[in-house]
Amino acid sequence: MAQNAREADRRSRFDPYTAIRWNDRRLCDSALTHSTAANENGCQSNERFEFLGDSVLDLLCAEWLMRSNPNWDPGTLSEHRMRRVCRENIARQARSIGLDRWIRLGRGAELQGLRQSEKVLGDALEALIGAAYQDGGGSRTKWGLIRAGRMAAWAGLLL
Repeated sequence: MAQNAREADRRSRFDPYTAIRWNDRRLCDSALTHSTAANENGCQSNERFEFLGDSVLDLLCAEWLMRSNPNWDPGTLSEHRMRRVCRENIARQARSIGLDRWIRLGRGAELQGLRQSEKVLGDALEALIGAAYQDGGGSRTKWGLIRAGRMAAWAGLLL
């Protein structure tokens, strides 16, 4: 029961706008905007940030696994990274922090119940990590990775 209470508290406290100090909050807006909402509102969707976040998450997970397990061979490291950075796990983590409450969907997608789909949830979390990376300085500095890493750790992907 205590575990469920902690999860509920974690879910209610998560706010993507405050979990990271954004230099440009519009990046967070875009990361949370599904293509159906972008099409309806004439704004940018989260697809480009999802592309970036997927790679950033792979890198963060690989680095974390190497540091945490110095005796593992590359095959074992790859196997564990694939288990952590898979659609099902990313969607589960997005759901556990209540990210579904923040995703902007188009009316049709909302009516179809896509808010709870693994693809939409996973893409939104990857997009948020990609946006955090971009906002933190991108590839020019390690600050972007630190910010994205905080987001990934907050989501439970690096535990």
